Amino acid sequence: LPELDAVRRDPLWLASAVFSTDTLVSAGLGGRAAQLYADLLPYAGTDAVVGPGIAWLGPVDHSLGRLAACAGDVAAARRHLRGAMERTGVMGRCPAYVRSELALADLIG
Repeated sequence: LPELDAVRRDPLWLASAVFSTDTLVSAGLGGRAAQLYADLLPYAGTDAVVGPGIAWLGPVDHSLGRLAACAGDVAAARRHLRGAMERTGVMGRCPAYVRSELALADLIG
């Protein structure tokens, strides 16, 4: 992974950051997860999309929750994952809702 500070902030940055979450969490890179968490935090409560409505990636809070868990902040992880579930809950048990629900279940064991 390139240094996160070196990644250009262009219109695809948010989507790239959301996709990077899976890599950092899967690799257990807590320090980098904490750095990306800080970068994504201003986007809490919003959704990530690719281009002008090309693809909806879901709530940024889902990524924030997974990053917080990887970095060891369980309270923040719970808060973000519940926020993602609340945001997607209006659509029923859609895949994005279930994804956050499963991440929360993994977190609380």
